[in-house]
Amino acid sequence: EQCQDDIKEQTDLLMVKERETTNLERDLSILGHKINKNKLEIKARNISIVNLDRDIDNKSQTIEELSSRIDHLKDSTSELIKKTNEIEAASLVEVVLTSKNISDFYQDLGAFDFLEASIGDAIASIRQTKSREEQYKRDLKDKQEAERFLKSLQEIEKRKQEVVEAEKN
Repeated sequence: EQCQDDIKEQTDLLMVKERETTNLERDLSILGHKINKNKLEIKARNISIVNLDRDIDNKSQTIEELSSRIDHLKDSTSELIKKTNEIEAASLVEVVLTSKNISDFYQDLGAFDFLEASIGDAIASIRQTKSREEQYKRDLKDKQEAERFLKSLQEIEKRKQEVVEAEKN
């Protein structure tokens, strides 16, 4: 914001100088204001690029955390499926011997099914969030590249103006 305020101030000074009558001092002053304005715009772009770098790092960290959560949920689902298969493979005699009653067995089986569905929903939700974060990260990288390109164009313009100023001197 400070850079934007400084750029506006340089633009205003430039407009005031351009209204003055033509003389060498005025032309040099205009050139100086243009150079200052370009320097401030480059500084603003640098700040923008640093902010984009930070945002990209944050998105990368978020994506890593989401991937870790997905892996953890996959492990939990795997264990749950193993336990469910063990329960489903149990014979009626085993169920009767290990459970207090058959209704406990079916209640446990229902709980496993519910947990399995819940974990599946959680994985789907996290994958969707991860996908959205990855897209946002790609958008930030594209924006960062555009900022760097504009910065390089401004630096070229600044060098041209400095050459013109040197010639005038």
